[in-house]
Amino acid sequence: MLLIHRLTPFAIGIIIAAVMIFTSFNPLSAPWTLPLLLVVVAVLCARLADFRWRDKDFWGLLITPAMLVVSAVLIFILADDGSVRLAIALTTALLMYFYEEHLFRFIHLPAAYQAYGLQNVSGVISIITVFYLMASAYATESFIRPPLFILALVLFVALFLVTSAALWMSKVPRERALIYAFGGAVIFTELFIAASYLPTPFMTNGAFLAVLYYLYLGLSRAHVLAKLSQVVVRRYVGIGVVMLSALLLTAKWI
Repeated sequence: MLLIHRLTPFAIGIIIAAVMIFTSFNPLSAPWTLPLLLVVVAVLCARLADFRWRDKDFWGLLITPAMLVVSAVLIFILADDGSVRLAIALTTALLMYFYEEHLFRFIHLPAAYQAYGLQNVSGVISIITVFYLMASAYATESFIRPPLFILALVLFVALFLVTSAALWMSKVPRERALIYAFGGAVIFTELFIAASYLPTPFMTNGAFLAVLYYLYLGLSRAHVLAKLSQVVVRRYVGIGVVMLSALLLTAKWI
């Protein structure tokens, strides 16, 4: 049984990459390959976490990978460039492998678990997930044009789940995590609506808000855990300014 669990992270990463790459070259297969991918990955992740349905921690551990894969499938469907779809497939597969590898060690091989491994990788995943979600929302708004309030409501719920899971994973008390997750969901839903009027591609808008989310998540986590200092603020703001500047200088205005 331990050997099967040990191979699960590899299997998840390989399945995600293989199915997405196959679908990229065979778009007509998407209606059955992508839903099947979601089901298979969900079962494998739940199995690795021992199917502890009644345990709140079980659901907390599953939200992060679930939101990553769902958001990746959404942006994968909406992306119209083969190289972008390939990048999404490989990035998602790699992140899922690292997350599930840390999860395997945390649950089944505690002696080999690297301290803060899950916290660190879940933070990266949450930022990438927000990028996927924002880019998908902008693409949906541009191509399909659903009512904006419905899109904003769905995005609010998704942001709340992603942020609460990331903060909970960082050992933030559940009650405080929910408060900061609610605040973050409100802020970034409003930013999504405001940025929808910018004359920039949906990928650029998504990246722009993902950088701002990086600042919000990092500073919120540091504040709640009493680790906020001038050095920490300067580090986050400095990295954020550099990334935002790079986006603004390289963005294609339409």
